[in-house]
Amino acid sequence: TKNGVVWSITAPVALRGSDMEGSTLANAIAGLNQTRIVDEHPTDLKPYGLDPPKMTVVFTATGSAQPKTLYLGIGSGTGSSIYARTSDHPRVMLVPEYNDGSFNKGIFDLRDKAILSVEREKVDGIDVALGPERFAFARKGTDWALTAPTPLRADTSLVDGLATALTTASM
Repeated sequence: TKNGVVWSITAPVALRGSDMEGSTLANAIAGLNQTRIVDEHPTDLKPYGLDPPKMTVVFTATGSAQPKTLYLGIGSGTGSSIYARTSDHPRVMLVPEYNDGSFNKGIFDLRDKAILSVEREKVDGIDVALGPERFAFARKGTDWALTAPTPLRADTSLVDGLATALTTASM
């Protein structure tokens, strides 16, 4: 689910979601186009891999009262399309096969992989211990200063790079 700009995983466990992966999924849903309608009123969904479906994607859209469901089946045999249908219409259609990869994500793929949860702009101090040696930096306005072991002016771009590396590190 999305709350403002933050994505969350709600099941099977509650976790912070990856904003990038959440947006990628939303864009895949929004950009999903059928390439051909195969059967307007199918009597059997098994030949299409839709009974049961290979994959089910449930989503809600802003302004929509009810969630919608996308069912993805097997490949059509051409290597470029897969069978699909939606909860709001019985027809079976073909969609580009790359959509399978867009939706076929596990919890590890979708969760936030950030090691630290801190905004880059809020980092105002860095303390690094390398064995017995310790280096400490403090931000003063837009500049950085070395505060330990000896107070000195620091290379701002180098310490900015370290702060960026810390705030963007991920698994």
